[in-house]
Amino acid sequence: MVNKMTSSLLCFILSSVALVAQNAPAPAGKKLVSPKISIASDRVSALYTCRDKAVFTVAVMSEDKLADAGICTIRLSKDGGELISENKYDLAVKNPFSIEAGLDHPGFMRCDFVGLDNISCTLSARATAGFDVEKITMGFPEPADFDQYWSDLLKRQAAIEDAVTCEPLSDSVGKPGYKYFKLTVKTVDDGRVYGFLGVPAENPGPFAAIVLVCGAGSGYDIPDPTFIRPDMMTLSLNIHPIDPTLPKAEFQKKYKEMTAVKPYWLLGAPDRDKFHFRNGILGSHAAVEYLSRHPQFNKKDLLYLSASQGGAFGLFLGGLNQKFSAIAASVPALCDNGGLSPGWPDLVGNVAGNDEKLRRECLDMSAYFDAANFAKRIKCPVIFTVGFNDSTCSPGSVYAAFNAVRSTKYIMTGPMDGHATPWEHLNGIWQWVQNGLDEKNRAYRTYYKY
Repeated sequence: MVNKMTSSLLCFILSSVALVAQNAPAPAGKKLVSPKISIASDRVSALYTCRDKAVFTVAVMSEDKLADAGICTIRLSKDGGELISENKYDLAVKNPFSIEAGLDHPGFMRCDFVGLDNISCTLSARATAGFDVEKITMGFPEPADFDQYWSDLLKRQAAIEDAVTCEPLSDSVGKPGYKYFKLTVKTVDDGRVYGFLGVPAENPGPFAAIVLVCGAGSGYDIPDPTFIRPDMMTLSLNIHPIDPTLPKAEFQKKYKEMTAVKPYWLLGAPDRDKFHFRNGILGSHAAVEYLSRHPQFNKKDLLYLSASQGGAFGLFLGGLNQKFSAIAASVPALCDNGGLSPGWPDLVGNVAGNDEKLRRECLDMSAYFDAANFAKRIKCPVIFTVGFNDSTCSPGSVYAAFNAVRSTKYIMTGPMDGHATPWEHLNGIWQWVQNGLDEKNRAYRTYYKY
């Protein structure tokens, strides 16, 4: 089921407009002052079927009035990838103007403002329409040995003696009311992953628990302060082999050294056994297993909530570990790696470029780390968020993962949102994810503010 709610940014929807002449000559001399560009679809939801046509309305303002001169260039593409059309519109002929278009297959169509001939500043505007989005499928097949590959790795990981060590941190670390610990996780092939465990200090529990994995970047260097509750343990995980309790300058230095040659998200590719995320997945899984056996965990209320890279890890961990009671994956990355518009980090495009042999190797490897393949194996309820204007984790890639989920699922759509999780979604996620808790552990109050 798709959520139809939208942002107040959609209030600018114009009607009764017509497609204008293309490739018209530009009027000479007249410049726009304080220009503003708006693009909106004719439906608040921005959702259509493949039998429909979407109407994108474009308006160009100058000094808070509709501009009456200039040539505006608009591009239509398939989710920011394959070009559909690029045309010019004469504002002296019509402003606002409309563009009508559709797709004959499930997917997203992006309408981008490209430029104006009579301005010197840089402007951007975009609207995106989805067509039969709940029928979007992955662009590359799952490996035949996907389950065997990960099963063998998890067995090797489980065989590591004392894989997780837990060291208490100073009382000055983190927020009041919690006792914090550093987790060090040994992984296969002598890898390491680190994290922070927070345990409420006011009573002995048992407690519900929530797991968070960092977004892209160097990761947490202090315990994540977002979820502070006296009745919930928190496990905040990094995916790098860098001790987060090092002095901050040294922590950042080691991160820069790790990424000196290339970004960490491309390290090791296209070798599946050397790819950077493999160690992060195994270490995070081992940390979750450790948490599930912790004497103060209540053994049933295990939640997950993170975004982007962390959203992908929610799908990874949910597919590998059936102990979760609810998972929230916001704008998840690493989805549909072999699709026409893959999510971050676009492994195939960034590693292989135009090298066809390397491209095939990357496609094969990326399928073992495609969050959509893990999503198929999740058993608990899952909630997603998606931004239709997201150029980092494309909406098509997110829906490829969402549609792969076979358990109870829900998606919160942001028709005008980019790569972000707005306040409304954050609050909605938090209230929804508490369905995975016993009633006595639910707290229906606002956790976020503008």
